[in-house]
Amino acid sequence: MLHRTAVSLSNNLLLILLLAATGITEAQPIYPNRAVRLIVPYTVGTSMDLAARTVGQKAAELWGVPVVVENRPGAGGNIGSDAVAKSTPDGYTLLLNGTTLVINPHVIPNMPFDLQKDFSPVIQLVKGTLALTVSGSLPARTLAEFVAHIKARPGQLNYASPGNGTPHHVGMELLKTSLGLEIVHVPYKGTGTAITDLIGGRVTAMLLPTPVALPQEKDGQLRILAAGTTRRSPLTAHVPTFEEQGQRGLDPDYWIGIFAPAGLPDDILRKLNTDFAATIAHPATREILEKQGFITTGTTSEAMTRIIVDDLVRWGNVVRTAKIKAD
Repeated sequence: MLHRTAVSLSNNLLLILLLAATGITEAQPIYPNRAVRLIVPYTVGTSMDLAARTVGQKAAELWGVPVVVENRPGAGGNIGSDAVAKSTPDGYTLLLNGTTLVINPHVIPNMPFDLQKDFSPVIQLVKGTLALTVSGSLPARTLAEFVAHIKARPGQLNYASPGNGTPHHVGMELLKTSLGLEIVHVPYKGTGTAITDLIGGRVTAMLLPTPVALPQEKDGQLRILAAGTTRRSPLTAHVPTFEEQGQRGLDPDYWIGIFAPAGLPDDILRKLNTDFAATIAHPATREILEKQGFITTGTTSEAMTRIIVDDLVRWGNVVRTAKIKAD
């Protein structure tokens, strides 16, 4: 009897070892099997929010679970981003954010998180173009004419942005350095008032996302002088790019991506990357995003990590040169 018991225990142990070796142990729950939170650290109606709701809806259809977009604005996007950085790395709390993530460490002291240590980059979803926009009353109609107009009045003209350290601000400082312009920055508390003053001629120029600039351009209130870099945006096919106007490498663009907390299991990271790539590749989703002024990209997680490393250097150089500080 004792011998039979020992044999039985030995067989059971052998079975357990065989199952473990082949990975057939206790079944793992399918991810995701409950609602996923997608945190947007900006207000409702912004380009980030619209992108989140577009891809979130399609991801929910793909997964068969709700994707809840949660807006947590404040501190230049740091409040919502920090909430994700400190959340459980199980794939059920994600962040949608963009270029401000690589700008903020250079302009905001005492950051509450470390971008490179506290996040698992999932994918770059889209890139957006910032259009060099001027008042419709300004005589300049090309980038070259704009440069000549500013250089003839060094330090006398100004440009607007929605605030210090925003992509609009840092992108314009890149233009200033690259083109040798002396033009004064006027920070606003948001985009709406800045556009009003741009239309009224109280400020000379502004970098604007193309969908924001287009309605006023169609009304003749604003004029877009350059948009995009190597290729024209579908929304501004009538506007030459910076490169077409002789400015190779001048790229005041911005991007949006998905992030998870650091420590996310590799299998969930791979699934998120694959599924979000499929989401933005869907024709209906891509059409909606393009109408919002975005160019769908899609990257591997590793490529997204390299973009972050490169952009931290790129925009860090601009911030230091321009001596930009947060509001």
